[in-house]
Amino acid sequence: KPHQPETRIRQIMRPVIITASTRFVTTMVAFALAAPIPEVLAAEDSAADGGVVEEIVVSGELTSRMGDVGSWSALDADEVDLIGATHPTEALMRVPGVWISRGSGQEHLTAIRSAVLTGAGACGEFLFLENGLPIRPAGFCNVNNLFELNTEQAGRIEVWRGPGSAVLGGNALYGAINVVNRLPDRNSISLEGGSYDSYRLSGEFNAETDNHRIAGTMFGSGTNGYRDSTGHDQQKVSLVHQTSVGGFEVENTLNFTNLEQQTGAFVNGFEAYKDDDLRKTNPAPDSYRDAWSVRIASRWAKDNWFFTPYLRASDMEFLQHFIPGEPRERNDQTSGGVVVGFEPVNTGDVLFTLGAQIEFMSGHLDEWQAEPLTDSSPFNNAVRPQGLHYDYDVDSFLAAGYY
Repeated sequence: KPHQPETRIRQIMRPVIITASTRFVTTMVAFALAAPIPEVLAAEDSAADGGVVEEIVVSGELTSRMGDVGSWSALDADEVDLIGATHPTEALMRVPGVWISRGSGQEHLTAIRSAVLTGAGACGEFLFLENGLPIRPAGFCNVNNLFELNTEQAGRIEVWRGPGSAVLGGNALYGAINVVNRLPDRNSISLEGGSYDSYRLSGEFNAETDNHRIAGTMFGSGTNGYRDSTGHDQQKVSLVHQTSVGGFEVENTLNFTNLEQQTGAFVNGFEAYKDDDLRKTNPAPDSYRDAWSVRIASRWAKDNWFFTPYLRASDMEFLQHFIPGEPRERNDQTSGGVVVGFEPVNTGDVLFTLGAQIEFMSGHLDEWQAEPLTDSSPFNNAVRPQGLHYDYDVDSFLAAGYY
């Protein structure tokens, strides 16, 4: 696209505006409140004189490096807001070649030009990224990775279909999903409420000085569920700090998520969905999933090269109601590393990129079964005893390059 002259950013203060809006989704009523907000405006309006508005590329967008390579689609912030998703599947169902099977609460299974995969294959075949960085270390993924991303307030959601380039990272065998943090230009807060004690609270803010910009989004939602013992609460926070240091353009990000969920199991019985009482029951009322994650990254870019150190941690505990014996699993990981990239050739028509990644990871997993298994096959009863099944630690080191 043609480039327009770089515009200067200025701030103005808007008078206090109080608005109330109503949304009906099965008796849902939403109220929104906007406080005094700083608004970022472009000093020059190229659209007024027939010019083309320059596309603004956030550093976390992989499309800025991938170009038109591969089959990909993207949802921008306006689409994300219009959808108002309460689960990642509601947004990603708009992307061709993608199917996210919705499970209980915030759980899901992913398909990108593939079957709906389960077990280890469900998380080892797809790559989930945040601002261009994988959200989990290689070999320690989560089949429900999307609930660790703030898709509800994303600035952009990018999806690659089919085997991914090494630029994306490892594990992009069937496809990849990249969520880019939003950079709001206002301060706002909104609250929605509905049936089954459901709520949705979201807010965003932006503050600027001469050489610093701090922006962020905050999200919380919950419900008691339409079935017995299937409620959940979740919170997500995303912060972005931008500045310039010694000729480097610096972008620091912090992302945190927390989920506390009562999980619903399958309701058995022929045409159970037709029974108004039976379909609202939960055969596994003690099932749960508690998980949190935090990720910190700092991207430094100057001229034709960049480097991004990062740290990650996550912890999850859940009852495996879907396998015989219903054991409890707990896993956690702490990881960190650095990604370095260099573009020795960038003429517009030709782009040549060199890069490397180094990463360390320390992880743990244990599995414990409370009661003996007696009502399954003789084989299952024998190999799934009461007590401790697994208890191990894993330390890993990764070094990779791409061009």
